[in-house]
Amino acid sequence: MQPLGRPDEQEFAELFRASWARLYRLALAVSGDPATAEDDLQNATEVVLDERNRLQPQRWPRDRASTAAGGSGGRAAAGLLRIGNTVGAAITNRRVLEPVEARIMIVAALVLLAVGVVVALFPTVLAYPIAAGAMWVGVALLYRSYRLKRAAGRARTIR
Repeated sequence: MQPLGRPDEQEFAELFRASWARLYRLALAVSGDPATAEDDLQNATEVVLDERNRLQPQRWPRDRASTAAGGSGGRAAAGLLRIGNTVGAAITNRRVLEPVEARIMIVAALVLLAVGVVVALFPTVLAYPIAAGAMWVGVALLYRSYRLKRAAGRARTIR
């Protein structure tokens, strides 16, 4: 008698035949042609797990406090990308929008309208941040070019 969870050779052969039959039916359902289904199974890759190479169940953290800070930036970026895709699709009319995307479009439209009204009434609200950003990038580029030029000068004197 085998230990619990370890099939003997006969049980393993029965499991293999049952698994192969299920895979054959699945391949047949997808392809519709028995010859193609058999060919697909002949070219399939078998994954064999032994004692050392067992699949481990995914371990979830016990509390959300340990993961609350990690990964939120990725979720925010994914959300912004989804909003951008939806708004872009609505503007360019490149795909059919789903009814669930109506909420995203309403929020984006209201935000854009609010920004437009604020900029129309107070143009400096937009102009000052753009000017500050441009000056920041300009100073950063000048500083970096100065460091590169100085490093190139040092490299020439060392040779």
